[in-house]
Amino acid sequence: VSETSTREALRFINAAVELGVDGFMLMPSLIYVADAREAMQSIRTMAEAAAKPCMIYNNPIAYKTDFSPAQIAELAQAYPNVQAVKESSGDVRRFAALRSLLGDRLELLVGMDDAIVEGVAMGATGWIAGLVNAYPKESVKLFELARDGGGKAAAELYAWFLPLLRLDTVPKFV
Repeated sequence: VSETSTREALRFINAAVELGVDGFMLMPSLIYVADAREAMQSIRTMAEAAAKPCMIYNNPIAYKTDFSPAQIAELAQAYPNVQAVKESSGDVRRFAALRSLLGDRLELLVGMDDAIVEGVAMGATGWIAGLVNAYPKESVKLFELARDGGGKAAAELYAWFLPLLRLDTVPKFV
């Protein structure tokens, strides 16, 4: 859910609830760059209205609003339906920070394709990736290797896959 305003987001959430959705991914507006107070209030309002499981999408690279681990912990503690965070800041240390603040309270998901091995090493429990659509078997295998055997176990497949995983985060095509 990312609308031009919180009011529009609530309209969307209410319509989606009526249709029977099971949950929401919440993020601030992509158009208006909110300050920390505004972004937190928007997410609070959406989480409360949703009354369904919610995931916070932290992607400051794309939408210029960054939720710190402390802010995410505040939301998780205030709203039981906030059950996960898709962390896409590029700072894998945030997974350890979230674990230290919340223990296992939230599912921590890597949101950048090219940070999976590092994210899992720091405590992430899942991965939301774009390339999984094009390479599902390789993506699942990479996640499993990173989760079950760490960086060494994943190294060969990661080296092969990394140039593709970076297509969304590193190169710019002119």
